[in-house]
Amino acid sequence: MKRIFIALMLTLLSINVVSAAQQEQKASSKPKTEKVVTPSNDQNPVVGEIKMSNGQTYQVHRGPRGGLYIWWKYTKGAKQGQVGKRNLNKSEKEKVIYTKK
Repeated sequence: MKRIFIALMLTLLSINVVSAAQQEQKASSKPKTEKVVTPSNDQNPVVGEIKMSNGQTYQVHRGPRGGLYIWWKYTKGAKQGQVGKRNLNKSEKEKVIYTKK
């Protein structure tokens, strides 16, 4: 009886160790990408220009997943004066003047 109990305990301990090792080996299928913080570090291609309602012209970039965005300077709120990415909506995408290559 004592040997059966010891064998059962060793089996349970080995199962827990294997499952812990399997959990450490799990990996994410998403590729790790570095977040772009400033327009000067942006490596995405410029595909055209757009003139916004404030009268300024901005360069339009194509993101890695195909979306269009511009670098926009915030004029209100806590981020006032900072530069950030702004995705274009459907009506703005129609106004983009594409550059030919």
